[in-house]
Amino acid sequence: MAAPVEREVKFAVRHLARVAERLRQLGARLVQPRVHEYNVRWDTPDGHLRATDQVLRLRRDRRLTMTYKSRPATADPRIAERVEVNVPLQGDAWDAAWAFLQHLGYEPVLIYEKYRTVYHWGPVEVMLDATPLGGFVEIEGPNTDALREATRALGLRWERRITHSYAHLFRLAQQALAPPPEHLTFAAFAAHIPLAEDWLPQPPADEPEG
Repeated sequence: MAAPVEREVKFAVRHLARVAERLRQLGARLVQPRVHEYNVRWDTPDGHLRATDQVLRLRRDRRLTMTYKSRPATADPRIAERVEVNVPLQGDAWDAAWAFLQHLGYEPVLIYEKYRTVYHWGPVEVMLDATPLGGFVEIEGPNTDALREATRALGLRWERRITHSYAHLFRLAQQALAPPPEHLTFAAFAAHIPLAEDWLPQPPADEPEG
């Protein structure tokens, strides 16, 4: 049985509401209203997963999910492509899942949260994320052509796509802030709002050039 492959691109944006309005104009279907996500990244004590660009995550929103993501594939460097395996858990299994991972030798290394709204349009899913780092749009689809077409339809600049994870973006932001927040939470970033954009690997994709 082949493992599912995630193919996505991410964009920093200044105006999430405008992207949402464009999705409605396109006839996109709202599949998940705005919901708060609480995520915990896990790793071995020696940081093996981070060093090999793998992800082990426990997420709580309206559901509880344990996720593994492989290191990114190199088939198409224009997008983020990796195996993703999601394991749905019972809603009251948070403490049991936490103990399960600890007994396997993993430890929590990063807490991060966001508010996510999800739309479905054609072959792609579009996630609108309000994070402590600012607004982001993630587009997941079957191939690069589908991702590019959705980017164009939303009025975003393809050349400003980001293939990094939120954990990687958090580490970039930490280098620009003093004192650096320990976790990617709204409370930890409250003292740094408004957050400058000069640490971003790409400028906001909904702003014109220049």
